Amino acid sequence: MPAILGDRFRRLREAGDITQRTAGRAIHADASKISRLESGRTHWHEDDAAVLLDLYGVPAAARQRYLTWAQRVNGPSWPDYDDTDADSGLDALLGDVPLQLVRGYEHGVIPALLQTREYADAALRMSREELCEDDVAAVLELRMRSQEMLFDRHPPTVWLVVEKTALLRPVVDTTLWHRQIDHLLMLAELPHVTVQLLDDAACGPARTGESFTYLRFRNFRLHELVRTQQLSGAICRDLPADTEPYLRTADRLAMLAAAPRAGIERIGELRRAVPEPGAQPGPGAG
Repeated sequence: MPAILGDRFRRLREAGDITQRTAGRAIHADASKISRLESGRTHWHEDDAAVLLDLYGVPAAARQRYLTWAQRVNGPSWPDYDDTDADSGLDALLGDVPLQLVRGYEHGVIPALLQTREYADAALRMSREELCEDDVAAVLELRMRSQEMLFDRHPPTVWLVVEKTALLRPVVDTTLWHRQIDHLLMLAELPHVTVQLLDDAACGPARTGESFTYLRFRNFRLHELVRTQQLSGAICRDLPADTEPYLRTADRLAMLAAAPRAGIERIGELRRAVPEPGAQPGPGAG
């Protein structure tokens, strides 16, 4: 995680045509410390971040988010919401870091990247009943914003495994469920998106103890990142010893799931099997 923030500071420094040596002097260090900060080999401290933000001419409107990131990137835990601006959260930090690959699996619900706004809102309220309206709106907006990468000019490869049970779970009413399935099927047709259907017999929840998202960045200097969602927020892991087991689990789930085209056909069948409200029975029905 420190390297992701370091990469942001590197871009700020280079945009101002400032050398590592000059930046080092500003924090009473040498160029090697700036190099270590930018590569994530040294933990960030708020005091160093504040001095560099002044040197790089970062406007006051953006300053607080960088200081909040500097407080958080050294640890694995990120709250879904708090008293600071939503733009200083994990989704905002990762928001403009180009991704190469996204893989994931979620227990019990359709993966967040494939959710409609209505489904995401209902799922969030169901799992986080303690949230006030403002917190729900803030978290929902961040989750919707994260989906924009699916339509980027150079989008990442996205490969998600969806539980059959999750598709049938009544998170929303029938009308909104049909919209959600249609949305999922539309996204699955994108050339860079692969969706696989996992039958109940594959026992997905028993094979992995938690929902997870695996991220690989286009910048080869950044380690792969695994994000797991907890009730209190997200936990991030970026050491190879921690991320590789999740990649192996993603491979195992993909092998157990239906082939992409076959799975999409079965999802379409599930949709057609649930009548839309007000739909008239076909000829010979009943």
